[in-house]
Amino acid sequence: MNRSLSSALVLAAVASGVAAGCAHPNDQPPSQMPPQGTWPPPAMTAAPPPTAAPPPSASSPATTTGPAATPLDPTAAGAAAGAITVDAKIDAPGMGTEGTVLAGNFQEGQVLEGPITITPGRCYTFIAAGVGVQEIEIQLVAQTPLPTFTPLMGDQKGAGGKVVLGPGKGCIKLALIPVAVPAKWVIKASKGSGIIAGQAFSK
Repeated sequence: MNRSLSSALVLAAVASGVAAGCAHPNDQPPSQMPPQGTWPPPAMTAAPPPTAAPPPSASSPATTTGPAATPLDPTAAGAAAGAITVDAKIDAPGMGTEGTVLAGNFQEGQVLEGPITITPGRCYTFIAAGVGVQEIEIQLVAQTPLPTFTPLMGDQKGAGGKVVLGPGKGCIKLALIPVAVPAKWVIKASKGSGIIAGQAFSK
């Protein structure tokens, strides 16, 4: 068995559920999402008894898909980028930035995504803010060599031009997986159009 397929099978064995950081007070939890916490969530890692219903599958394609938004230089994101700096003091205290700012001019339904490696022992928060956009969604999706297997590690929608995935003590971290997980985080303009900027944080 080659190393890539073996890694995919390890993810398949543990990604029997979906999780992320605790919901932010201003966020709207997506439908049919379980309570957020570590990934995979401890309550969902044990094998169910023979008579129990199977746990939700994490192998279905991520829902945050769509045409690509027009990328912008972060300096052109203006108020959206500035809002992240303010929000980070509340929702990502003591954290450093992870990667670069994602910024773009979005039409409704469009997305931007960036790569990120989720490392054991570290905790992650994702913040996005927009101008002119009524609802924003962030998803964190594990990357595997199998195109039909995209384990969802976190999903959060937010109204009022802001969304936070994994705020504060509810930041996203790995459970039971001793190796780093390659992933991507995706920003989507779920409702409305305008400029959105997003930043990942970790500690």
